[in-house]
Amino acid sequence: MKKTYAQLSEKLSATISPNLRDEITETLNYIHFHTVSPVKKTKYLATILEVIQSNDVVMIHYSQHEPIIYERIQIYELFYRSGVWFFSGMDLIRGQWGIYRCDYVDMLEKVEDNLAKYTRSQLSDLEIDYEQKLSRYKL
Repeated sequence: MKKTYAQLSEKLSATISPNLRDEITETLNYIHFHTVSPVKKTKYLATILEVIQSNDVVMIHYSQHEPIIYERIQIYELFYRSGVWFFSGMDLIRGQWGIYRCDYVDMLEKVEDNLAKYTRSQLSDLEIDYEQKLSRYKL
C-alpha cells in the first residue's frame, strides 16, 4: 500500500521529539517546492528511448515558444526533472547542443540520412562542453 506524503510526514512527526518537530516545522516555513506540470501529454518517451539506444537521428516539430522544426537531432539522454520529461542532444544541422521538453514535442520521427553522427562518447563530451559554457554565463 502506497502512503501519501501527508501520511509519511505524520508518521515521522510522531517519532521525533517535540523540539525537533517544532524546529522542522519552522524550517519548512522557509522552504518552498516548485514543480512545473507538463503542458501536454508526453507522447514519445518510448520512441525517444529507442532512438537513444539505436543511435538514430530524428526530426521533431517543437512548440515551446513558437513552432519550429528541427530536421536532424541526435538524442543523447532522456531525463526527468521537477515533474517534466526532457531530452538533450545535438542539432546536426545547426551544430548546437540543446535541451528539449518532451511535452512540447508535437511530432517526432526517425530520419534516415547520410549526415555524420556522433558516438555516445562524443555526445557526452559535447554535453560537458555545453554545461561548462552555461556555467560560465551564470557567474
